[in-house]
Amino acid sequence: MWVGHHAQSDHLGESVLETLTETVRQWADYGAFWPLPHLLGRNNHWLRRNPWLKAEMTPRLKGRAPQIAGAP
Repeated sequence: MWVGHHAQSDHLGESVLETLTETVRQWADYGAFWPLPHLLGRNNHWLRRNPWLKAEMTPRLKGRAPQIAGAP
């Protein structure tokens, strides 16, 4: 997972879109690595304006948690 716009720019290079929101919105296009916003308290305004993140990604992240954590 790439968290935050700077990390996304570093890892995605020319594939990063113009804004963080646009890049995160296209999360499914990036395969196994998902771009995410920083989930810090100061980003609560972004999370409120983009409720699709919780609706679309949270169930998928929960399903992948064992794999991400390295569980067999």
